[in-house]
Amino acid sequence: MLRVRMSSLQERGAALTTEDCQCIGLKIQDHWDGESVHTALKDIFALSGRPTAMMADQGSDLAKGIRLLAATAGKIPVINDIGQ
Repeated sequence: MLRVRMSSLQERGAALTTEDCQCIGLKIQDHWDGESVHTALKDIFALSGRPTAMMADQGSDLAKGIRLLAATAGKIPVINDIGQ
């Protein structure tokens, strides 16, 4: 999971680069589903803090993980990635 400061989006005025990103978590598994995504998000945010917003694709496992997180930790705005 990468973190991007909200101010970077305004300052850049163009596509983000790797210099705009900070790695805040990496989880590796053979299989992902909504519950495992939820657990990974909780673990990462426990260390890095609650995000202002999340950018994500609309994959069903990620979407379910985000919904489960919202049910337990409160809603976090989700920005759909540009590919959607």
